[in-house]
Amino acid sequence: MGLMRQTLLKRLTEQHNDSPATALRPFDKDASGSTVAEGGGLLILEEYEHARARGAKIYAELVGFGASQDAHKITEPSPSGQSYGRAISNALKEASVAADQVGCLIPHGLGIPSHDRAELAGLRNALGASLEKIPLAPIKAQTGNLAAGCGVDAAAAVLALHHNTIPPAINTRKPIDGVRLNAVAESRSADVNVSVSSVYSLGGQNAALVFRRI
Repeated sequence: MGLMRQTLLKRLTEQHNDSPATALRPFDKDASGSTVAEGGGLLILEEYEHARARGAKIYAELVGFGASQDAHKITEPSPSGQSYGRAISNALKEASVAADQVGCLIPHGLGIPSHDRAELAGLRNALGASLEKIPLAPIKAQTGNLAAGCGVDAAAAVLALHHNTIPPAINTRKPIDGVRLNAVAESRSADVNVSVSSVYSLGGQNAALVFRRI
C-alpha cells in the first residue's frame, strides 16, 4: 500500500531505474522524484546524569526541538517553506544556537523538485545567508525515502558529531535553480559541534532536532 500510494501520487522517479545508486537526487536540477526504501533509526534519550552514572556511551546531547504544521496541501508543502523553516528556527532558538554555529545539516531532501524547492525556501527562511556555508548532507540519496523511518536522519546528525565527519551528498551535483549549497559528493572530516536534522511528512508535519557535542 505504501508503494501504491507513492506511485499514484506521482512522487516516485520513473527516469533513473537503470541506475539505482543515482536515482534519488536531492536538490539537483535533474531530480525527478523519490525512491521507496525500508528501514529505521532508533535513538535512546536519557537524562545526562543518569547516563553517566551507569557508564553509558553518550553520542551527543539533544538541545533543541521544533515542530510546526503546514496546512497548504496534504500532498505538497507550501512553496514559501515558511512552516518548515519555523520548525528549524524554533529548534535553534530552544538550543540557543545561531545559524552560523551549525556544523552539519541533514535536510529531508526527497528529490521531488517541488518539495525540494519548498524545503530550500524554508531553509533560507531559517538560516539566511548561512545556508550557503553550512555543510549539507541529504542522506536519502543513499538510503532512499524511509518515510516513518526517518529517525535515520537524526541518527546521521548524531554520528556526524560523534565521528567529526560530514556524510556525503552523493547525488546533489547541480543544485536546483543555481542555488549555492555546501554539498560535496565525498564524506568530509570536520570539527562538528552542532548538527541539525529536519524532516517533514505527508499531511504537513514538520520537525527539527538540534544536537550538540558532549
